[in-house]
Amino acid sequence: MSLSKADRGELEFNPERGDLRTFCHNIVESFQINHFHSHKIDFECPSAEFFADFDRRLLRRALSNLIDNAIKYSPRGGTVTFCLWQGDDRAHISVSDEGIGIPPDEAAFLFDAFHRASNVGSLPGTGLGLAIAKQAVERHGGAISLPPRSDIGATFLIELPLKSDREQSRSLSI
Repeated sequence: MSLSKADRGELEFNPERGDLRTFCHNIVESFQINHFHSHKIDFECPSAEFFADFDRRLLRRALSNLIDNAIKYSPRGGTVTFCLWQGDDRAHISVSDEGIGIPPDEAAFLFDAFHRASNVGSLPGTGLGLAIAKQAVERHGGAISLPPRSDIGATFLIELPLKSDREQSRSLSI
């Protein structure tokens, strides 16, 4: 339903000012608690506080999908690394794993609904997680990408504006 709403331009976007570092840390911490027996999940952020405008529901969905995939496609005992940093007027997030990787010729299709890479084998999934993550990130005015890697695993990069368009237009009209 989320994809359908987004395609019709009806995906609700309710940004609020908040500490992005604490928000991300709480998401990572919930995965750490639930997967401590199978994976190491590292959280890296050089800032003590990190404020931005974001829709908590949409961003939680996007980040949870990325972390869940990183765990699912990584071997038991593998490490998932979540990094958050600020650059100019944008927040940067990366989620990296030590998993099966993504065939380079399939990377362009990963964000398409129902597409799954050919190397997933019998691992469960619908092929919707990355499409949902992309829509949520784009609704924030951000971008998500998969830089090519020559080694094992995958890294997804997200860039988000620190200030939402809704807040920018509101501050211009005052």
